[in-house]
Amino acid sequence: MTSGHARKNRVRRDQDRTGASYTSVDAATLHDHDHSTDGMRVFSVPYVGKPAEAQLAARLYDAALDGCRACRTSLLDRIAATADATACLVAWVCLAASETFGGLPEDLTDNSWLPAPWREIATAYERTLSPETVADLCAAMTAEQRHEAAGAATDIVVALTHHSGSDVQAPGDIRYCPVCGGGEDGHPHEVYLASEPGVWGIVMVTDPVLAAASRVYQQAVGDPENRGVDLYEAIRSVIVASLPEGEAGYEAYPVRLEDFAVRHRERLQDLFVRYGPETPVGGPGRIDLLDHFMSVPLCERLDSARTALEQAWNRALPPAALQEIAAAWDSTREGR
Repeated sequence: MTSGHARKNRVRRDQDRTGASYTSVDAATLHDHDHSTDGMRVFSVPYVGKPAEAQLAARLYDAALDGCRACRTSLLDRIAATADATACLVAWVCLAASETFGGLPEDLTDNSWLPAPWREIATAYERTLSPETVADLCAAMTAEQRHEAAGAATDIVVALTHHSGSDVQAPGDIRYCPVCGGGEDGHPHEVYLASEPGVWGIVMVTDPVLAAASRVYQQAVGDPENRGVDLYEAIRSVIVASLPEGEAGYEAYPVRLEDFAVRHRERLQDLFVRYGPETPVGGPGRIDLLDHFMSVPLCERLDSARTALEQAWNRALPPAALQEIAAAWDSTREGR
């Protein structure tokens, strides 16, 4: 155990120096996503028969709930490498969806928005209710086909979890997850913003950074009141200017942002509860800028490149606004 933590710390130091994600440096070392006891899981992974494969499915479930793309990719690769692990994941999600809807809806078996390998397996499961049939189909598939089926299964179980407290409809609600960061037809990098204060759903913006920020924000605190597109554009320009590679760096930035969010999940939750939308409007301590998705990349830049961010911000926006967020972000470190 000690050597594992030492390796993570060493690679994290490399990440801080180079900007690379430590999961990409050492693919065998993943972030810590364990929701076995905190209530985030809605569905229990069955461990009967194949505990190792079930453990992989549980780790993928937890990573996907956190919106961690690096761990999701790494674990999907490992699961898709074997028919047994893929069958364990996909059969479990078929069971979860079947229990949710009282059988698998036609939209989960026939609709073309889902990949063909998933549809084939889901159709067979709905007909036979047999995990053995799922295992046989997975054994006959290529690793690429298993990867498609496992990826669809992951998105479906995350969507079912995210909407578990509401009357979820398939594929409508599922199509827009995980976690409701997608726009029309399930495009994962589209987010609805408002053209005017208090107006929702007017402007659809395609931006992987904004989509990643929206997932992190919603997982930390829920939906913001402020979805203003003007504020988004202003902060986006500042973020781009603070990156050494500019626009090219912004294209690669979502991975860094998601890694930051995983490592600082509790600090972000603390920040939003103490100073953000959890605080009454006009109340002491409330910072209005924290009521927007783009406050997440601001925190990342404050944490990793404060001077560059301050220089870019002060050229375009009132310095006091950033100073307020910086003081709040620093207070979450001091409080831990």
